[in-house]
Amino acid sequence: MDASWSLLLVTGEWSFMSVFQSLHATIPPSPSQAVLQISLGLSTAPKFCSALRPLEAHLNFSHRLQYLKHNFPISYTVPVHYEEVFRVTNVTRLLLHKGVTEASLQELWLYINKEVLKKILQVLPQKHPSWSYVQQLEHLLGLVEQLFPQPKEDEWPEKIYQIYTNVMDPYPAAWKKVTPKALLDNCLRVMEKLFPCINRKRKRKQSTDLSAW
Repeated sequence: MDASWSLLLVTGEWSFMSVFQSLHATIPPSPSQAVLQISLGLSTAPKFCSALRPLEAHLNFSHRLQYLKHNFPISYTVPVHYEEVFRVTNVTRLLLHKGVTEASLQELWLYINKEVLKKILQVLPQKHPSWSYVQQLEHLLGLVEQLFPQPKEDEWPEKIYQIYTNVMDPYPAAWKKVTPKALLDNCLRVMEKLFPCINRKRKRKQSTDLSAW
């Protein structure tokens, strides 16, 4: 049986997705502003943080558990490039390479997770109970992408360029099979690592939760 149609065997009540307000269109930055944003780190911009928060909310634990695990067959995996398994440990190691900055890793995080969501959608029939959820994640990531300056290949650090090249290869030497939930767990954790405004917000919430006990 085709992998995508086997997912139709997973049935259950549909859950209506939370409706997120559309973000107002932003004026593209001038070249000088774009360079300044990169040098300071895009994650410090208020509008950038505002764009990330709906994505963070959509990646909450209960949603990831329901839509990326329970709605799939047991141990279901998606084939991805080795580099698309992008963890916090990868971020730490990459920062040791010459020319690699937090800003370049933010762009890499965006690109990798766009590809990950495409691969998950490719195996999901539209009638699958997780299809709308994954599509909404893709839409929210697209809103974040609009705030990034257009990357130039000749400005990428060598190590980052190598990763981009590998991820774009349609015929890698080998695929890595990973569960959808594990892939999006990585997406959230790396986002918290690379974007301080998201990380600070989560730490404040954890502190509030602890003080309530």
